[in-house]
Amino acid sequence: MPDPRFLDGTIDLAALEHGGDVVDCSNTFYSSPVQLLLPGRATIMGDGWENARRRDGGNDHVTIRLAARGQVRRVEIDTSYFVGNAAGWASLRGTEADHPDEDEEWFDLVPKTRLQPDTRHFLRSVSAMPVTHVRLDVFPDGGLARLRVHGELVADAHWAAVLRWLDLLPAEHAVQVLRGAGVPRQSAEEFLRQRPFADGDVLPAAVLSAFLGELR
Repeated sequence: MPDPRFLDGTIDLAALEHGGDVVDCSNTFYSSPVQLLLPGRATIMGDGWENARRRDGGNDHVTIRLAARGQVRRVEIDTSYFVGNAAGWASLRGTEADHPDEDEEWFDLVPKTRLQPDTRHFLRSVSAMPVTHVRLDVFPDGGLARLRVHGELVADAHWAAVLRWLDLLPAEHAVQVLRGAGVPRQSAEEFLRQRPFADGDVLPAAVLSAFLGELR
């Protein structure tokens, strides 16, 4: 569970360390697609997502639940260390659905684009619509080292992340967080007895400022 105080501004919405995760994948023959979301750059081909060659007319794909609903600004598709088996083409689509399936309406963030082997590709999103999930398609197959989906959480999603985090913190840890935001210990303890928080309006003004700044 990431600290929402560090989820402001432009972040990698797909990163594991920010709460992103893989929820569906067409092929895990050689390695897990979760490696696409690891921090840092790959150092060898085995650090990325290597899939088996396809023998049908389809293509390989990975669906990722983002840290929270957000607007995608730019995307990095990294084929570093993949040469003869790198993905030749890729696209990235998004959806606003909380629990997407094949019937959900997906829209382009990065249209189908030619990739080069052993290269970091930086691409602008063609849509500013908020998304909860992204689907990366590679055509017809081929490995990737990393996927970065840079953007900002929408205000409501950031607020929900604050409430969820405060609900889950151990009591003394939560007290220390609130004291660091300027809330006296007694007030922090009284406030935390209201957990779980159903309504963000119960948060003290100092907490609102410390966590969300101008978002409220």
